[in-house]
Amino acid sequence: MNRRKFLKYAGVTGAVVGASALGLDYVLGPRPGPANQSTVTLNPMRSTSNQNHPPVANFKYKPYYLDPTDQQTIQFTSHCYDADNDPLQYAWSVDGEEESAEKDYSTQLPAGDHSIELRVSDGVDQDRVRQTVTVEPDQIYPVRELKTSTKGISYFVDIRQPSTRPMGAMEEHLDSIRGELGCNGIRIEGLDETILDCVKLAIDHGFEVIMPCPHYYNYDSHETAKKIAEFAAKTEKLRGQSDRIILQIGNEFTLDKTGIIEGDNWTDRASSFGSQMYSGWENRFESFIVEVVQSARTGGFGGKISYAAMMYEPVPWEMFDVVCINEYIAYYRSTDQILSKIKTVNRYGLPVYISEFGCCSFVGADYWGGIGPTQIKVPGNQFVGPTYDEDVQARYIDEFTKSITDRTRIEGCFLFDFDSLNNVDRRLTGIVDQGHRKKGFYMYKSYQRSS
Repeated sequence: MNRRKFLKYAGVTGAVVGASALGLDYVLGPRPGPANQSTVTLNPMRSTSNQNHPPVANFKYKPYYLDPTDQQTIQFTSHCYDADNDPLQYAWSVDGEEESAEKDYSTQLPAGDHSIELRVSDGVDQDRVRQTVTVEPDQIYPVRELKTSTKGISYFVDIRQPSTRPMGAMEEHLDSIRGELGCNGIRIEGLDETILDCVKLAIDHGFEVIMPCPHYYNYDSHETAKKIAEFAAKTEKLRGQSDRIILQIGNEFTLDKTGIIEGDNWTDRASSFGSQMYSGWENRFESFIVEVVQSARTGGFGGKISYAAMMYEPVPWEMFDVVCINEYIAYYRSTDQILSKIKTVNRYGLPVYISEFGCCSFVGADYWGGIGPTQIKVPGNQFVGPTYDEDVQARYIDEFTKSITDRTRIEGCFLFDFDSLNNVDRRLTGIVDQGHRKKGFYMYKSYQRSS
């Protein structure tokens, strides 16, 4: 039984390929039975010879960047070293019980923390190494159909300070997004051309809709246009490998950029946005976006172009090939308002995606929509850590899909977001660590597929 079972959707479930077809390094299967296990006996340790170099024990395991579940097989791979090139003997133990004498070892484990030890001997000397592996329980939510052709998720390759994900992490994350979550669409966001590395992975993983969306925070229109032209040229080269790429020239320029409304940074602009709604900012926004769209074409991108718009931005959609709007049901945005907005953009006759929706995983998050806990003001500006609650997120996703995606003419939706790297800071450690100690998941496990 697969975990993370929340939404299945027509036209997509059948396209999700198995772990072996995706080239995953692990396969799902039963834990080896007693017939596959052996008693481990290493040669007893003797006095070290002056001529012998002791071996060095080490191992890695996968999945690593994601906590495995009790329904997944974990692959442990030995990375031992012996300076004398002596043949080595291996002994794997789980929670103090000897399990295997093979060089590499695979197993399923029940939920909880487990002590994994590898001992290695060259016949003269021994070495050992121990690691703790956290296994999550299988997560199951009610299954129902998502009535759109594209089920997507937002994925950040880095945060607002240049801090790029390791390639191994991106590979493992995309394995999970495509396989476990059953997504056939991905919106790849970030600061630099690491986005393009991730686009290549998305092509290899068979995503049907791939939206690279570079973020150049606090750039003015000219700086943004120049960067987009450079990015568009590089993206066009990748489009030769796949026509599934839709270039998003950006996201919510009114808040992300300078020169449209007042404010030195995103927080200042978001705080003052309401008071500037009638200050003529719409004309500045339109001039800004026209310049950037033209630069994308000048840069040589010949595919479909889109933009991820916030609720009130007056986007000239006739310049685009695809409409993308960020929408959240929350205290500031009702279901009726979202339905009305979608009906309005449908008039352009273009494909329409909801490029952001969702809420965080803490008590009360459904009231705030896309706002994270560090953005919520409390009396005296003193941070009060909220209580982790994944069920809130699951209910929100269910409500949104029932009231919005099932009742409108859209191509698909993208949950915001795969994890918390774009919003999280150290004050959130208590939330992130509860149940996800190493991996930092935030908006993930509630967005699931049927088997």
